[in-house]
Amino acid sequence: GDWFVEYTDFVNFWAEVAEANSVEVFCAGCELKDTVSWSASWKSVIQSVRTRYSGALTYAANHGNETNIDWWGDLDYIVIDAYYTMTNKANPSLGELRTAWSDRADAIEFWLNTYWPDMDVMFAEVGYQSVDGTNQTPWWTDPGASAIDMNEQAECYEALLSQCKQRDWWLGAFWWNWETDPNAGGDNDPYWTPQNKPVEETLRDYYETVSGDFDDDRDVDFLDVMFQAGYWLRSGVVGDPDLNGDGEVNLQDFAMLGRNWAITAPK
Repeated sequence: GDWFVEYTDFVNFWAEVAEANSVEVFCAGCELKDTVSWSASWKSVIQSVRTRYSGALTYAANHGNETNIDWWGDLDYIVIDAYYTMTNKANPSLGELRTAWSDRADAIEFWLNTYWPDMDVMFAEVGYQSVDGTNQTPWWTDPGASAIDMNEQAECYEALLSQCKQRDWWLGAFWWNWETDPNAGGDNDPYWTPQNKPVEETLRDYYETVSGDFDDDRDVDFLDVMFQAGYWLRSGVVGDPDLNGDGEVNLQDFAMLGRNWAITAPK
């Protein structure tokens, strides 16, 4: 209808801006959940945007609404604003939070394999407040009625990352939200930013790399040795297995891998 005509003009303007500035991914819409059943209209929007923008194209679905969209195949990625309820408890254990995200990731994976087996998923928006009960309603928990809880925020991040990072279909997350003010957040802040809070350490642990961790499981172990052994004594090999960057994979690289194995391997 008329709304889609005006919306197409609006989104085309920003598609042209994105193209002019070499933007890598363009999101053609966000959480417009009451419109997604208008499949033909959305396909027309997407087609129009593609005439103006040459990069990857997607749409950000509100959590749970992704399964109502039958036009994901016209896009390059499936994108979800992943504020899923995790438990019905204000103070769940880390184990319970991990189970909740494992179950959610399994459900997404089953849906993907059933309907969109060739597509990958990213979370365009996800985050948790630093208050009691944020895992129940990640989209909003009244800070006036909930105590500050830095630990629950950090454990929600840990649960998501531990259960999603190894999924082949998961491309990553845009965390809500990182402020432009470097002094944002802190011990008394009840909102979403992870800045100057314990959850920063959780993010650092997951995003830092360890030399020799070739399968990206946060440990250096026998699987990594097997990977590196495949390059053993091949001169001229430069890349991940060449840990010291001397142009070869040799005993010095194995020594570096062995040192990190001793440091990171579970006791």
